[in-house]
Amino acid sequence: MKSNYEPLGKHIQLVDYRNSEEVTSTVLGISIDKEFIPSVANVIGTDLSRYKLISKGLFACNPMHVGRDERLPIALYEKGSPAIVSPAYFMFEIIDRDILNEEYLMMWFRRPEFDRECWFMTDGSVRGGITWDDFCRIKLPVPSYARQCEIVESYRAITDRIALKRSENDNLEAQTQALFDELFLRDGMPDCTLSEIANVNPTRTLSKGCIAKCYDMSCLPTRGCIPEGGEMKICKLT
Repeated sequence: MKSNYEPLGKHIQLVDYRNSEEVTSTVLGISIDKEFIPSVANVIGTDLSRYKLISKGLFACNPMHVGRDERLPIALYEKGSPAIVSPAYFMFEIIDRDILNEEYLMMWFRRPEFDRECWFMTDGSVRGGITWDDFCRIKLPVPSYARQCEIVESYRAITDRIALKRSENDNLEAQTQALFDELFLRDGMPDCTLSEIANVNPTRTLSKGCIAKCYDMSCLPTRGCIPEGGEMKICKLT
């Protein structure tokens, strides 16, 4: 049910803090993965005092490419030191943080359904931008503040667990590579190519009665890379 859905405009407002005193030269952009990233724009000779100054707890979004990317680049700034973003970005804050939790709001912005709704509201320009008024008309559920905090904590626990599992998998991969190196790339072991121990793409196929060198699979070494032994046998094709 959507009885508790409310328009964004009821809970957020635009802010316009400028880098007029040039307190920082750290220019950031926003990725479609909804994270702040170092800007790739060439700002040599650019007046950075015109850029918007963003600090902890503020949101910023790039409204200009939603129709093209089908996603709204939007992010919550969480660092203690300020940075600057493009003057074309929307920068906004939550009106009452006792009613709407900023992390809960950012979780809602990450939902694919939110991106689809933004894309639906884009204008008719080539890149398909979204206006501030249309952005504010998008609705989201606003449960009690305590419930929002519970949702945030549950989400954080899941993402932390995913990060832990990913770290464990990375460690297993590193261990596997180290074991491979120990088995096959030990110092002092001779190197060889496949063509030195086998016929690669032979010009003729084996025929019944011909003699060829064979390796019994049960005799292949478990350490090292060069098989030993092998014997000439008559090929018995059936």
